[in-house]
Amino acid sequence: MYDIIYGPIKYGGGFEEEAILQEKNNLKQEIEGRINDKVQYAIDRCIEIMFEGQNYALYEKGNVDDLQTITKDKLFSQYQEVITKKPMYVFVYGDYDEEWATSKALEIFGEEKRESIHNNFFVNIPFENTRYVTEEMEVNQGKIALGIRTNVDVTSEDYYKLLMLNGILGASPKSKLFENVREKASLCYYVFSRIDRFKSVMIISSGIEIKNYEKALNLILQQIEDIKNGKIDDIEYESAINYYKTALMAIYDSPRDLLSFYLNQALVGQIIEPKEVFENLKNVNIEDIKRIANRFELDTVYFLKNRGVAKDGKDL
Repeated sequence: MYDIIYGPIKYGGGFEEEAILQEKNNLKQEIEGRINDKVQYAIDRCIEIMFEGQNYALYEKGNVDDLQTITKDKLFSQYQEVITKKPMYVFVYGDYDEEWATSKALEIFGEEKRESIHNNFFVNIPFENTRYVTEEMEVNQGKIALGIRTNVDVTSEDYYKLLMLNGILGASPKSKLFENVREKASLCYYVFSRIDRFKSVMIISSGIEIKNYEKALNLILQQIEDIKNGKIDDIEYESAINYYKTALMAIYDSPRDLLSFYLNQALVGQIIEPKEVFENLKNVNIEDIKRIANRFELDTVYFLKNRGVAKDGKDL
């Protein structure tokens, strides 16, 4: 592992031009291909609008124009800074002696002091009014993405209350969004909610007939209002609990998922077991969830629709 990470310094003093060009082309294709996944594209655009002017708005793979500015020397300089100054986490999985593994990691990777990451888990601009943004593309199905500021400190106990709210609203099989918007009203092809822990934001995503935009949006928002008013039945609550139990216990079956779980924990300064997360979730009650929901602020409503078609589904 040391050779892989430090190889360009130890064995070559840099990166090969041919390899850089190849990776530039690969990355260019990935960036340009993001529009092929319309579900994720709508979510990404919603986040970009919410965090406009902030680093968090940048698409995770960057943009095509910046690829042109990357040179061999600039890339190597950036690489050196990352491997020598940025925080390093070493995760060891399996049957091993902890003392030996720790000493070996320190021996191989050194004990140099590295920079600390000071994460800011909130949207860094004041909330004023909900933004409604509509964009057009060649799509067969309209895509709605709602960006909600949860105003929850994700390093606090309130995070578990937010997780339970998310399960009840749109993450579990019997969630309000699935049951009421998709199954009963038949207003969407899919609908779900998820939490972006690192920015205390909830995203709601749905695929709809363009003519159903107003109805679907209003019914989605009604589910949040119902939670704010404490309208949560036993089936919705138990479905959320069972969903998280299954998901959290399944983490233990995959080394990759377990290490990813611990890394996310480390980044918020809390190393706890998946089973401990579940125990915290079981202690959340309806009043907790209601209180969290009443902190929500609807920041952005993003709608991706077909060109030449109005929101009521009629041709323009």
